[in-house]
Amino acid sequence: MVESLQQLKCLEIIDCISIQEIISREEVMKEEYGMTVAIAFPRLNSLKLKGLQKLIGFFHEDCIVEFQSLNILKIEHCAELKGFIFDKSMGKDITTDGTDVVLFNEKVAFPNLERMRISHLRNVKRIWYGQLHGDSFHNLKELEVEYCDDLLNIFSSFLMGVFQRLEMLTVTDRRCLEEVFDLQGLDIEEGSVVAIQLRELLLFRLPKMKHVWNKDSHGNISFQSLQEVEVGECWSLKSLFPFSIAKGLLHLESLIVDRCWVEEIVSKKRQHTTVWPVLRNLRTYRCGDIKIFGQGESQIQKLLFLIEKVIPQLEEVYFSNDDITMICNAQYAADFFGHIKVLGITDFLNESALFLSHFLQRFYNLEMLELGGCNFKELSPQVGNVGEKKDMMETQPKI
Repeated sequence: MVESLQQLKCLEIIDCISIQEIISREEVMKEEYGMTVAIAFPRLNSLKLKGLQKLIGFFHEDCIVEFQSLNILKIEHCAELKGFIFDKSMGKDITTDGTDVVLFNEKVAFPNLERMRISHLRNVKRIWYGQLHGDSFHNLKELEVEYCDDLLNIFSSFLMGVFQRLEMLTVTDRRCLEEVFDLQGLDIEEGSVVAIQLRELLLFRLPKMKHVWNKDSHGNISFQSLQEVEVGECWSLKSLFPFSIAKGLLHLESLIVDRCWVEEIVSKKRQHTTVWPVLRNLRTYRCGDIKIFGQGESQIQKLLFLIEKVIPQLEEVYFSNDDITMICNAQYAADFFGHIKVLGITDFLNESALFLSHFLQRFYNLEMLELGGCNFKELSPQVGNVGEKKDMMETQPKI
């Protein structure tokens, strides 16, 4: 049957609840003396496996499967999956107790894969392990991982060089994940730099994640292409960026941190403030006691930005109760907040609509106002009563 599928370009297998393997072992004849057999799908461009509740693996033998042209791979709701190419002897080599389930190893080849989505794989603890086949995954640009509860991390240090072309990474709803990039044991020649082309990083509902990068690479790995970072509901997060990663984010345009009890945005081992020259959108909402803005060089060790340096470049920003108090007690030029088009006010305790009106006069180009967790009983006589202690955002476009 495999030989008859050489022209196949798209394969989708959905909700076949009894299927255990895609290629049966009876379909493949091994070469003499037990040599490894290669199975090829030379023209297959898209592969989707979804809702296969009893699927254990694509194939279960000591065999290499090659997808020379595969561009899109989706594996979803395959609860019993034990590896794309599952060999019972493989698990014994992974850990001392043989319990880890690894999705991909050196037995499958994806030299041209660009987009991959995996979700609801409850047994998988690692996506990759050990050496990969040839140049597999070297062209991967988009990776989405969700509801894979037992995954411990996404990228191990010895594989960082493989994913240099990755541009978009989304990781959501994983209860065991502690870090995204495991840099422990990173082995890069002194003076060399691995440049990852990642542009968009989205992380949501990762309750045990303590660090995105679990170690400072000291400049051996660069993420200078990052443009957008959004992190939400990661309650154990201690720090978002190691210092060496943060100082290289010269193209970062948007940073959103939403409901993360984060201790630091940048892990600070020396006195500095952050300089991201093209940052336009800066939003932090309900992130504990973290201090984002401050005034004067004397506060550098305690804050992320000097307000007088970062505000003139921003178009979207959120202010907390402490930020507003600091702004109201200082004197700024009339046009200091003139670039702000979207303003968020969070957890503000003052109930006076008059105070709010006076504060907003600074933002004469404002197009959208968002209020969250505030005590205002009214915004203005024209707007009227909006209720007390809002927990959700109230948005008023085109003020």
